[in-house]
Amino acid sequence: MAARVNKIRHDEETRRFYVYELSDGSSVQYVGKGIGRRLRSQIARTGLFGEIVRRFKTEREAYRYEVQLIAKLSPPLNRNGGGGGNRTSRRAAIVPKWMRDIEAIGTRVYAARVLLRFDLSPYCDAAQIDSIRRVASMS
Repeated sequence: MAARVNKIRHDEETRRFYVYELSDGSSVQYVGKGIGRRLRSQIARTGLFGEIVRRFKTEREAYRYEVQLIAKLSPPLNRNGGGGGNRTSRRAAIVPKWMRDIEAIGTRVYAARVLLRFDLSPYCDAAQIDSIRRVASMS
């Protein structure tokens, strides 16, 4: 019995990375990758139910599975497709204003707002320009 317990403990130690799900009891709300007490801290922070779905030996395997699970389930609390989305380098942290605008309002609205900075009369009639203005005014 003790040998079996030690083997289970050894397997968990070698498979220290895991993918977990947070749910509200009826549906999965968030999928994440963790190590150590990550799941416990997320449960305490969100108040949702949580469980480890699968353990992995390497972080790369865990990220890969996390991305697949997010794509499959589309949980509402996941902001990106997974795979280390919360990690940012200094370069990635400095996002140009136009990129932030696109993320905030969408590409169609952003494109319309950019177009309105120019004189469109040689290229469009009044009805087309009004249509572009309507799209640009969406938020």
